[in-house]
Amino acid sequence: MRNITSIKAALGLLPCAGLLTVLQGFSVPAFSQTPAGWHDTQDMSKACQISLPPTWTVTPDGQGTAPDGGQAVVVIGSARPVTPLTPDDQKLLQVDRLIENSAKRVFYVSKPQGDQLQYIVDQQFNAKRCQLQLIVPKAYPEAEVLKIASTLRSTH
Repeated sequence: MRNITSIKAALGLLPCAGLLTVLQGFSVPAFSQTPAGWHDTQDMSKACQISLPPTWTVTPDGQGTAPDGGQAVVVIGSARPVTPLTPDDQKLLQVDRLIENSAKRVFYVSKPQGDQLQYIVDQQFNAKRCQLQLIVPKAYPEAEVLKIASTLRSTH
């Protein structure tokens, strides 16, 4: 059995925690453009991009911060293609809620830490892989989290 560190390294995921629950019948839009009034931000290499609501601020290094303490970080992922998480991987990563688990995108919610939720998106774009780590208060509207996640895209 692999340990959690080696799975994170193999998957190229950002650090996370959580417990498995599958959300069924849930559809998440993907590959959207910047909504009107939203801010674009890129990873340090300028290879991946997300859009954030107008109330968020973007730092010079590309990180986003919400007025209520939410944080967003986008990074370029591993050179290996995205692969769906196996049940064992989900258990080891302690996924709380799996939103999507496909060869194009792995999207899940980690187990709540205090009053915050962590969303992880690992998405394949042709030969490139982009990742988003979004940490928000539990009361943050999930519809807006899904809208932010839907803006993750490759810049090339």
